[in-house]
Formats: sequence, structure tokens, C-alpha cells
Amino acid sequence: NLDAQSKISELEKELVERIKKQVEVNPNWLNDYLPEDIRNDIISRKAIKENNLKAKGDTSTVVSEWEFISFTEIIKIISFASNWSTLFQKTLLPEGLNETRVKTASWIKSMGDYKNRVQAAKRLSKSEYDLIEKYHKIFCLIEEEV
Repeated sequence: NLDAQSKISELEKELVERIKKQVEVNPNWLNDYLPEDIRNDIISRKAIKENNLKAKGDTSTVVSEWEFISFTEIIKIISFASNWSTLFQKTLLPEGLNETRVKTASWIKSMGDYKNRVQAAKRLSKSEYDLIEKYHKIFCLIEEEV
């Protein structure tokens, strides 16, 4: 399960980085590319963390909105408005992986479910682990092989 947890974590980070690369060029990215509920949640969670750090006397730690984006938020971001067709269909997925938004959202949701189960020390089936391994290899190992 540690291997699965590590691969899920790497995959989540990679997907967040790919989204970040696409949207951060727009200084108004929070408003333009995130649904209101996700945007408000991220803004409030960031403010709470900053306030807690400040209360402990830590004024040097920088808190990023990206710390609060996980598989759940990724699905909502890629599904929001025209984000999939205008931003992510060609850039989120590696070349040669032609999946629909619905299929992509489906396996990302599965990754989120597996992440929760692994964190709760529940076992994954071989087919679930194989799915983790498949997408980890597609997204995380391509970069290393080049």
C-alpha cells in the first residue's frame, strides 16, 4: 500500500502541475478557471492556514492556493465551463492519450477514491493497483525517461 500511496501522490502532484502550467499565466486564474464553490473553498482554506501560521508567529511561510487542490478539485476544474476543450484536452493528457473529459474525470475520481482508501489503511485489489500503475506510468514516468 505504501507503493500505491506514493504513486497516487506523485500522480496527483503531476496533474496539479499540468493544470497550474496552463492556468497560472492568467493572473485572474482563480476567477476565470475555477467554479465558484471550489474557488471560495480554496480561498478560505488558504486564509485559515495563513491565519494559523501567523498566530504561531510564522510570517515567512508562503501558502499557495495549489496546496488545496486534490483529485476532487481537479475533476471540477477540468469540467468547469469550457476548460476541457480550451485548456486541458490537448495539454493535460500526454500525447497519444486521447480520452474524453468524462473518461478522464472518471479515472481521476477513482484515483481520489483509492487515495482515501489507502490513507484509511484499506487494501486495494490488483485491478485497482494496476489502474494506479497505468496512469502513474503514463503521467509520471514519461518525463523521467526523456
